[in-house]
Order: sequence, then structure tokens, then C-alpha cells
Amino acid sequence: MIRIPKCLVAMVLCAPLADWPAAAEETADLAAWTETFDSEAALDRHWNYYGYLPEGSTTAAREQRARFWQVVDGQLQGNIQPAVHGSGIGRNATGTDVRLAFRFKLPPQGMVSCSLRGDNPIVEKNFAVMSLHVRSTGVAACDNTTLHPKESAEAAKLKAEGGWNRRFIGNAKVASLTIAEGVWHELVMEARGREQRVLIDGREVLTYTTLAGDTPKTSVGLGLGSSSKEVVHGSIDDVTFGPLDVKPPATGPAAGGRATDR
Repeated sequence: MIRIPKCLVAMVLCAPLADWPAAAEETADLAAWTETFDSEAALDRHWNYYGYLPEGSTTAAREQRARFWQVVDGQLQGNIQPAVHGSGIGRNATGTDVRLAFRFKLPPQGMVSCSLRGDNPIVEKNFAVMSLHVRSTGVAACDNTTLHPKESAEAAKLKAEGGWNRRFIGNAKVASLTIAEGVWHELVMEARGREQRVLIDGREVLTYTTLAGDTPKTSVGLGLGSSSKEVVHGSIDDVTFGPLDVKPPATGPAAGGRATDR
């Protein structure tokens, strides 16, 4: 079985949404919502799936979902398959200066990703305009730019051939720190104009000036990946999205929510 390089696992977690279908049913306000993954019905109603399989098909088909994502005890469990491109989830959202927050458990030898997406003016696609990769060794802001200047002959040739003039910047800015695997952490990513601010467990760990982060947002993306040779699991829970200048809703037992030590 062919091993899939880490760079490909990272790339799928920032996969484009050009052919991503709209959610089956969207009942929440796109400008502010919370997801606690209380049921698989809610998961399928609000979220979509993306990623690529070795045979060339995608993980977006509903029949593939249980292979990669399951609701277990009120949490979203990611089932990360060896030698299979990682799968991500996405949900529609709208806003410009916004906050995305969620809890996560890192999988063994793995990572969690998050992104805010919109009509990226640099790569000229509906794609990530602010994104992040989190591993046990730290946090990396990711970005996207062009392979060739837009007006160049190389760019024109790529476009004529149906190619994509995009270069992924996986380590646009890196913050080194230790993040334990298999235990709950809280991540907050804030977008104010092009400025990205990241907090882990309440502590600011990274700021980065993005290339196109001030683009109006149309969706969020979350993903899990691992280089393990066996099936491993990571978890995501209590996702909130909303305007940056509005105080986020309280979570945890004191606010009548679920305990955070699961």
C-alpha cells in the first residue's frame, strides 16, 4: 500500500470548495452559529465533507461519511485511515471580521486544521483566506499565493490547460510549543482585516498578517490528519462562529453546557 506524504495530507485539509455542494439543510443564521455535534442527523444537515480517495473518487459522498466522521458520545470523531488522503468538513458561514472557536483532541502523530474561506482574490478561487495547522509541536499559519505572476505567459498557459496557479505556503509563520495529543484543547482563531490571531487554551500563541484574510467569508473548514500506519482517531467539539466584536456564548458546566474533560 502506498504511503501518502504528509504534504498531501496537509493539502486536503485546505481543499477547494468549487465543487462542494451546499448543505442539505441550513437552518442556522450563517453569521453566528454553534455546533455541539449532538447527533449525526445534525452533522449531515449542516456540514459537508471533502477529500480524495486513492482510486480517484472523493470523500464527499454521504456513503463515505461514516468511514471518516462519526458522532460518538456527543463529539465529532475523525477516523483517520492509513494511506488514504485525510477528510475535512465544512459549514457555510458569512462575515468579514469573525471568530472561529472549537475544542479538539489531536490524533496520534497527527494534526488538526481550520480555515476561513471566501473568494480568494490571489488564487482566484473560493478557497482558504485564513488557515492554520496544529500539531503536537506547535502551530503554523498557512497561506496561498500564485506559482507565477498573474499576467505572465506561464500563468496564461496554466489557465488554458485548466491548471491552477496556486502555491501553498504551509509555514507562513510558526509558533513552537507543546500540545499534548489525546486530550482536549480549545482553539480560537480571530480574523480582523488581514490580521490573524490564534489562542490555544486561552493563551495567545500566534499572530500573522495574511495575504487575503480580509476577504468576506463564505464558509469554515475543519480537518484531521495523521501519518500513522494504523487507523487513529481525533476529535472536534463545541464549534462556534460569529462576529469578532460580539462576545461569544459561554460554554462549559458553569453555563449549563457540557463538561470539558471528556
